[in-house]
Amino acid sequence: MEAQTAVNQEYLIEIAKYSTIAFAISVVGITIVACVAFYKDEGKTFSLLIQRSGALQLVTVLAIILAAAFLTIIGKITTEGIVSILSGIAGYVLGGASKIRQGAAEQSEQN
Repeated sequence: MEAQTAVNQEYLIEIAKYSTIAFAISVVGITIVACVAFYKDEGKTFSLLIQRSGALQLVTVLAIILAAAFLTIIGKITTEGIVSILSGIAGYVLGGASKIRQGAAEQSEQN
C-alpha cells in the first residue's frame, strides 16, 4: 500500500511540474503577444485593460484554488481546510464584485 501511495505522489508531483511549465509558457506567450499588440499605445491601453479586468486578482484566485486542490489530493490538507480556503475565496470574489457594482452605480449617478 505504501508503494502505491509513493507512486501516486510521484505521479502527482510530475503532473504539477509539467502543469507549472505549461502555465509559464502560456504566460510568456500571452505577455509577448500583449507587448506586440500594445507597443504603439505606450502601455496606456494595456494597463487600463489589466486594471479593468482584474487580471492579477483572477490569476491569484486561480493559483490558490489549484494549490489547495493539489494539497488536498496529496493529503496535506483536510476537508475542513479546503472548505475554509474556498469559502474565503468566495467571500473575496463576491466582495470585490459588490465594490465594482457600487462604483459603477456611483459613476452612473454622476453622469
